[in-house]
Amino acid sequence: MLKNFHATPVDARPEDIQEPVGVSERFKHLVEEKIAEHPEPNREQAIEKPSKEDIDVLLKRTTGTMGEYKVIPCDMLFPTPDEWNQFTPISEEKKVLMADSIHRTGLQQPIVVRELDAQPSGYQILAGNTRTEIYRLLYEITQDERYRSIPAIVYKYGIIDDDKAREIVTDTNYVQRAELSKKDRAFAVHEKMTLLRKQKIQFPLDRVAEALKMGRASVYRWDRISNLIPELFEIYEKNIIDTTAAARLGTFPQDVQKELLKEKSLLNNEIIRQIPAKTIPKDVIETFHDVIARATETEEHPAATAKWHVKKSEDGYHIIAEDVQEEDVQPFVVLLPPDKVKRFKKAYASFILQPEE
Repeated sequence: MLKNFHATPVDARPEDIQEPVGVSERFKHLVEEKIAEHPEPNREQAIEKPSKEDIDVLLKRTTGTMGEYKVIPCDMLFPTPDEWNQFTPISEEKKVLMADSIHRTGLQQPIVVRELDAQPSGYQILAGNTRTEIYRLLYEITQDERYRSIPAIVYKYGIIDDDKAREIVTDTNYVQRAELSKKDRAFAVHEKMTLLRKQKIQFPLDRVAEALKMGRASVYRWDRISNLIPELFEIYEKNIIDTTAAARLGTFPQDVQKELLKEKSLLNNEIIRQIPAKTIPKDVIETFHDVIARATETEEHPAATAKWHVKKSEDGYHIIAEDVQEEDVQPFVVLLPPDKVKRFKKAYASFILQPEE
């Protein structure tokens, strides 16, 4: 018996889930070429119940129990909802290598699914969309009956609810992928934090740190980074700013981030870190401008004071500057948008020509 565990029916129904899209012709062709290199799979290797300890521990920690091992017909499987699985798609090149490995040596890790109804008439994939796609393609290419069904860890209908199912999707993707992009890490941490908060789990930062095997501070940073607007996340992905600076920007509301984006050329690690994380949202922009003003202050320099006036002549109008006191200066005309005038005047007040009264 599981203590403090309440089984709830799932919200998903087979008729609500669309069939997965077909594979590309290029991918199919590449797999066919690979299989042609190794036409005979190792049929002596039976499809047993392969199991990775970390996946088993992960599933038991998340759900409180282990599913039942079965071999499921591929045509009864439905894909993970896109909303739950926002991880970077696996490249076709890597899929080809997976297909070659599965064809030659068999499946090393079963997929994870849950029954969508009590009969059951369908199963929802929680881990293993790519493996299922490969099985379907291998059957199409080889017509080998062994690829019509796939080994799976199955959770019976009502054992795990949607939140637990989503957590399995996140955890298994995070653990099983050899490479994770910045987007993947941010999504995984934020998704898990959101689910644990929804379940009112105490100390969610510690729970996520343990599950994803990262430091508590890293969990906090990645959760904040997930709040970045796409344009700022792109700056982070291009390594224009580092993880600490990206997390600092992520602490601010997205409408504030959009205002900061207008000053994109000025955003760098040093500037961003000078804006305190706990700055009140309405004060962030002003604080940012103050930081920029301090950063752009010129060294102590004799003022290039002078007066100017406009003189009309036959060939047009001329601006005349008189009594310039500093020799090492050059005149420069600047057109500034209204929101930058105040900061510019503050930074270069001693160099601005004043009109004659």
